[in-house]
Amino acid sequence: MIAAAAIAVSAPTFTACSDNDAVDPYSLNYCYVYQPSSTYAQLEYKANGEFLVDIANPLQVMPVRLTKPAPRDLNITVAIDESLVAEYNEANGTDYKFLTGCSILNPTLKINAGEYVSTKTVTESVPDPDDETGEGVLDEQFLRYDSITVSFGDMMGFQTGEQDYILPVVITNGDGTTISKSSRIFLTFSSTYKSNKVTADYVTYVSIDPDENGWETAFTNLTLPGFFTTQWAADDPISISVQLDNSLIAGYNEENETEFLALNGSSVKTTTVNIAKGAQSADLQLTLGNYTGVATGSEYLLPLKLSLLDGKGAELDGETVFVSVTNVPNELTAVASYQPAGFTLIPYESSWTGNNYSLSADEDENMTQILVNSDNYHGFEPGDVSTVDLGSTKTVGMFSFMFYYWYYSTTEIENVQTSTDGNKWTDWGSVELGQEQYWYITFSKPAKFRYIRWVWGDAAYSSYYGTFARHISFYSK
Repeated sequence: MIAAAAIAVSAPTFTACSDNDAVDPYSLNYCYVYQPSSTYAQLEYKANGEFLVDIANPLQVMPVRLTKPAPRDLNITVAIDESLVAEYNEANGTDYKFLTGCSILNPTLKINAGEYVSTKTVTESVPDPDDETGEGVLDEQFLRYDSITVSFGDMMGFQTGEQDYILPVVITNGDGTTISKSSRIFLTFSSTYKSNKVTADYVTYVSIDPDENGWETAFTNLTLPGFFTTQWAADDPISISVQLDNSLIAGYNEENETEFLALNGSSVKTTTVNIAKGAQSADLQLTLGNYTGVATGSEYLLPLKLSLLDGKGAELDGETVFVSVTNVPNELTAVASYQPAGFTLIPYESSWTGNNYSLSADEDENMTQILVNSDNYHGFEPGDVSTVDLGSTKTVGMFSFMFYYWYYSTTEIENVQTSTDGNKWTDWGSVELGQEQYWYITFSKPAKFRYIRWVWGDAAYSSYYGTFARHISFYSK
């Protein structure tokens, strides 16, 4: 049997009665089709033909319609009309190209007598109400809207190298009805070729810690894992030439106001780097010359010139990258609330002392009690200078603050310095904190010191509450 079914379609407002000023529009039955949105789809494709952003194929567009009920069963025919492309471009100031390789799968659409919209009969499976098991189904026929259905074939029409495409579809025969001026629709598309970008960091930093055992040769044979990465897994093998070019150092220094030196004796171990099909990264292997000058402040730069040797659809994001070889910079990093992994608390020792120079009172204050445990507290004002003496030289990877509550914390710990003798000090810079009760501050490399001092920043919440710390702790790594 055939069951009538309600069909909901969302479409833009359309006025179908403005076609002919010489004839009363209400006396005519117009045949028309709604125009979809002006930009119908945006596609992206790769060199191997695969679409990264695709479109349904075939694509159901819109049904054909009447302004009055069909006097009888009507067969409305539609077709693709390439001749309308030039007309559209001239009227709209565009430069669309005709989308080739397309066809209409249902060039004849039926509007039943008494109906307004093209429909078709479809067979669908529905539950059998007489089956007590609940597993039975019946095949029933329903009337559904029949939309113009466009096939894009093998989709190669989107890959001709053009950017914007258009496909005009027109009603060619209204089967006795008047074909409206709105009998034409224009499907527009943008189609973009996407290359597989091969990227490497503009500057890759190699930081060497002279305090580590064997540091003088530990980086001679250097592997930089994942130095090259692709936007997606390589569709074909990619080969990249890598050449060391020290002539670029002077230009880099001038542009960046640096004083990098050439690292004599260095080379690219494998001058052709391969990214295998299906892979998304590749390592870079270098041989470094004598870099021991980092211990006395020398900084080295290895400029690398890149060129693509092979790889369908691949493209280098840049042709020059750099590897810098320096001492590990003295820096601090702060995290709130949780203790970072890999650190061990250094237990309090009775030889530890803490002193705070109060800027406002112009006097020293004993703050040793907040090194012992968290049952005590001490207040600080902006500009105060605190110094902790650990009694003997220790290797410290991190120190932490526990404030009275989150609203008693500080915005910043400034001018952090360490010393083994209290005379010669090493600068570590400053670190921003904020409205948290617990702050953990890590050194960029383990620091050997007996003394550490810093300047307190502003209160994090307000000057009314101020800054109050309950505990200061130290950790090894």
